Amino acid sequence: MPRGTEQSLALTDLATAIAEGEPGNSRIIAKFRTGRTPLWDWPPERELARVIQSAIAMDVPLKLTGGLHHAVRSTLSDGEHHGVLNILTVVADARAGRPLAELTATLARREPGPLVDRLATLTAAQVTRLRAAFSAYGCCDVLEPIHELTELGVLEGVS
Repeated sequence: MPRGTEQSLALTDLATAIAEGEPGNSRIIAKFRTGRTPLWDWPPERELARVIQSAIAMDVPLKLTGGLHHAVRSTLSDGEHHGVLNILTVVADARAGRPLAELTATLARREPGPLVDRLATLTAAQVTRLRAAFSAYGCCDVLEPIHELTELGVLEGVS
């Protein structure tokens, strides 16, 4: 998905394609980059929160790629990295209708505890809807956030 003014049009096109496709067609997914490239800077919290909120509102599944190396938001030498727990919490909260300012604040959180606690309150049905809304993530080594999630006790049996 592009950034800026063309983003709404791209989401609308994807939502239309999903609506016009076969029921249960899971092949159409919006992809948004959360990491930096020479031509693409890290999206700030508010922009990413708006992307997630908009995709949820239009029932467009979302894949986030690049930069999701850590369980929670982190500052590294190359910039601010979004965290997988932050993203999962924001997706759940956007589905619950929480306002943009709250979603933005959740993306900025650096402590895993409140994020884990919020996700632990989700019902099985809410988890299923969260997985449908946030269908995939990508980073250079997808095990990086998994190892951190294991260290935090969120995941078990991953080595």
